[in-house]
Amino acid sequence: MNKKSTLKFLLICWGFTTVFSSCTDIDLSGISKDIAINESLIIPAGGDSITVNELLKKAGSNDISIDSNNDINFISEKDIDFSFKNIDLLKYASKNKITVGLEPAYSGPVLAGTTVSIQKKDSISLGINSASKPDERIEKAEISSATIGVTLDLTSDIKSSIKYSDVKITISFPNNTVTDFQENTYPDIVITPNPYGTVKNVLLNNFIMHTPGGATGIPVTITVTAKTSSGATVSNASAFNCTLSFNQMSFKTVWGHFSPDSNSKDSLRINLNLPTTLTAFNLKFVDPVAKITVKSSVGAKLLFNVDYVKAFDKNNVEIAKAHFTSPASDSHTFKIPKPKGVTLTGDTIITLDKDNGGTDQLFTSGKIPDALEYKFSSGVETDLNSLDFILPDSKIHAHVSVKIPMLLKAGSSISLQDTIKNVGGNLKSSMKDVNVDSAIVILDVTNHFPLPATLTLVNLVDSLGKPILTDFINTYSIAAPTDLTSDGAVVTPKVTQLQIKLKKGQYDQIKSMKDLYFNVTLGNSDSTTGMHILSTDYMKVKMGVYGKGTISTTLGTSK
Repeated sequence: MNKKSTLKFLLICWGFTTVFSSCTDIDLSGISKDIAINESLIIPAGGDSITVNELLKKAGSNDISIDSNNDINFISEKDIDFSFKNIDLLKYASKNKITVGLEPAYSGPVLAGTTVSIQKKDSISLGINSASKPDERIEKAEISSATIGVTLDLTSDIKSSIKYSDVKITISFPNNTVTDFQENTYPDIVITPNPYGTVKNVLLNNFIMHTPGGATGIPVTITVTAKTSSGATVSNASAFNCTLSFNQMSFKTVWGHFSPDSNSKDSLRINLNLPTTLTAFNLKFVDPVAKITVKSSVGAKLLFNVDYVKAFDKNNVEIAKAHFTSPASDSHTFKIPKPKGVTLTGDTIITLDKDNGGTDQLFTSGKIPDALEYKFSSGVETDLNSLDFILPDSKIHAHVSVKIPMLLKAGSSISLQDTIKNVGGNLKSSMKDVNVDSAIVILDVTNHFPLPATLTLVNLVDSLGKPILTDFINTYSIAAPTDLTSDGAVVTPKVTQLQIKLKKGQYDQIKSMKDLYFNVTLGNSDSTTGMHILSTDYMKVKMGVYGKGTISTTLGTSK
């Protein structure tokens, strides 16, 4: 026998938005005991709870650090090297022609087999210590290798009477202007020249070149010893012309006082790699921190300048700039200590945060930056009582590490969306024998975020895309937890129950849906409370329909 029974029923759909989950555990403890419930009427919507941690993992960002306290930090790092000064000891060097004449002066015949030895003091030009740059001085240089080019030529009246192979040239460095690495006198250089007019390169290794008091070159004493192979007639104009020049020079260390090259500045761009799902949010971070670890192998007290810190959006448009307060400026200068030895570095750590650099201002424009750009330059704090030094590979190395804690200022907001699939289909298949007379939608919202939220049902359309529930109240306020730690993290979540009485026909419209879309907004531009978001935070929505209607069922067959 078929009968129609009028029963109260409970339909429970478990659904969660982006940070919502559907449950597999059904809590029926709050339901009136006089209602007979068939468990087949309970329709699960599937899935488990999704925490902030899982949300971030799904967002695809690898630059996220979560510590033992479940604090979330976005991490980005990058390195930059730039030269302080390029030292070229031969950049302005020139050849120096040294004329070594007969001494004492003599005019007259010279017999074959005559040996003469004459000497001349002069210098080899380096072109260093220019008077146009009085703040730059090279006092000495430790040279690993150098080449002196020596070219000999004779005046025509004696050239045919002296073979180049019968000439010996001695080059010495007076007054210890050139010494070995132990500051001992460098040995004399004795050579036989190449054929007249051609260069002979002489290699020098491991010496110290002294250029005190702004000297522009190296003093030398040239001694020429020659033997005539045939008779000749000489005059006061007879001479040996020696041309000397440094053709190559490699240094180990240069001492003196230096200023940075005009191009010793560079910019460093760090992509923040924030999850793309965050870019549409209004996140005003409380205290982004940039730690700049600087290592300098430049042997001087340096001034390391942070010329600016700018934020750019994904279209490379500048949206914000950091600002220093003491003194008030967009730039700031930090000091780097002088290395205590040529094999050591001068190290310092610079921390830019909301107090020292106004880094929070980079996130106040309402847009999430795609990248931060740092521009650095350098200067020197000259100490005239101590010589500075530069090595061939001297450089300033900066490692920049950006850490953005998930601590947000008041006025920040996060909007999250997701979908419960096949809502109408589930209702139709599970409630095909039920005629609903009246119903109440029950929403139990568990808020584990440290701020109030707004729950909105959006894009309410049927399976064909036609708008439905046009007069449905779709926006609801969700209370914030009150049990918080001293720094604003949630201890106990807050459960808000919403009861929405459906008007006639609205239940059928819900059944005509394909999917149900949710939007949850955490915070808003007018809020006065900041956020401390942890990786374990979540928001869970449990949706049920409590209603009254008729169920067609077979109760038995009467005989």
